Amino acid sequence: MTPRHARGRDAALARVGVIDQHLPDGPLPPGQIVLLLPRRTMHWEDLLHSYRVIERQTGFMPVMVLATPELENHPGPARRQGINFIAVAAVPQQDQGHFRFAAGVARALRRLGLPGRLAARLLASERIRHGSVVGLARLAVTRVWLRRQCRQAARLLEALSPAALLLSGDRELGPFPAWQRAARDRRVPCVVAGVTLPSPDSDAFGRFHRARFFAGIGQAAPLINLVAAWCFPRQCRRADGRRLLFTPGWLTLALALAGMRIPMPWVQGSNSDAILTDCEARKALYVANGIPAARVRITGRVLYDDLFRLAASKADLRRRLLDDLAMPADLPIVLVSVPASAEHGLMDARTHYEKIEELLDHLASLNANIILSLHPRSDRQDYAKRIRETKLRLLDKPLFQYMAAADVFVCEASTTIDWAILCGVPTVDLQHSGIRIETWREFPGVLAFDRLDEAMEAIDRLIRDPATHARLQAAQMDGRDRICLFDGKCADRFRAVLESICAPRDSSVDRRLPAGSR
Repeated sequence: MTPRHARGRDAALARVGVIDQHLPDGPLPPGQIVLLLPRRTMHWEDLLHSYRVIERQTGFMPVMVLATPELENHPGPARRQGINFIAVAAVPQQDQGHFRFAAGVARALRRLGLPGRLAARLLASERIRHGSVVGLARLAVTRVWLRRQCRQAARLLEALSPAALLLSGDRELGPFPAWQRAARDRRVPCVVAGVTLPSPDSDAFGRFHRARFFAGIGQAAPLINLVAAWCFPRQCRRADGRRLLFTPGWLTLALALAGMRIPMPWVQGSNSDAILTDCEARKALYVANGIPAARVRITGRVLYDDLFRLAASKADLRRRLLDDLAMPADLPIVLVSVPASAEHGLMDARTHYEKIEELLDHLASLNANIILSLHPRSDRQDYAKRIRETKLRLLDKPLFQYMAAADVFVCEASTTIDWAILCGVPTVDLQHSGIRIETWREFPGVLAFDRLDEAMEAIDRLIRDPATHARLQAAQMDGRDRICLFDGKCADRFRAVLESICAPRDSSVDRRLPAGSR
């Protein structure tokens, strides 16, 4: 490809909204590109494993699409790693536009000598920013914005002619509704290939105390929410007697008016041609929640092929970890995924850190090597100060890489429990913020506790009593088949399914749920 042709191609991509890109020389092969659209850094890491399989084991060209604020800093590292990508203007998070508006109003009022800070606080309150009056304005603006995003996605799809679009999920906001609508219009198959769980109960828990999601007449719900719930009852779910919308009423209506409403938002897969899942048990959960069985494809998780190899070298992994952290080799390893309740808005910061201090004090009293793994949103320096005078250590590498080295795993209601089950590591679920997810209820190797003292007794028993540890370790291994196919062959199954999805097919057939279904 000559420099002039390269400049011409880059200019053509710029005209359809690409602001940065790293693509191989030569013309882009129509029908041979597979686009991967992550939302967050964790999704990037997950889809990157699929990217590598596509790159090395198929005839397709993988291209990452960067379209969210959290991924705005990824072009540099992606370019250095030789990862194909295109970057488009980041789609702002749901409330950022409203917060900017509130700040503007506050500045204007202050110039007039009026109490701008109070006005900004009122406008930023949940009842106001998701209420009917403000909601109508946001509905109108969002509808226009969604259609603009859809036009841009359509132009990109027209220019790239991809064989498929792989998503980290098909019910999130950000760029997903527009890209999926544009893909549907062009018969580009959409595949949910990220880490997902059919867990509508946990989604309802996260919305239970937030007025923006209330949809019952006796709940002091905004009128616009009642209208949305009446028009689209499948957008609602009941939890502990409370009726909840998946998205605020104004956004539910904006998506519907823009032709981008998700048919069944409480479970992944209702808005795509296919959803990749881990095993028969997980497929059954999707089907039980209304996803057609033919749409759910069992591949296992490509990421878990690496975990399979790590678990096979547990002794070496354990030795390297203890050497790196200068910890004694004769004590068991308790690996702790520190709850991030404040960071996720599940608990106020003061209460969260008081409970964290109590947790750290209890952990420090155990006769074991205690290694803490922090959530990406947590402040590492803050935790380093908190444990400076203790025997606790911070893990400076991804938790995934060292799960197989642990003797006991401690966390709060997290998909990382799956990793522990696959590696045969007995697990204690602290329920630090009161989250109760039923996904692991049937796994006897996962012990859930509301009270910290009971959880600590269980951890102490696991590190002191070999018989108890062996029994729960065996229970974890027996439960593997209900988590994921764990045989090191997930990449092979993923490749086969992708090739079947990208194969030529009857373009008159649309296998998604009807967009207008209620």
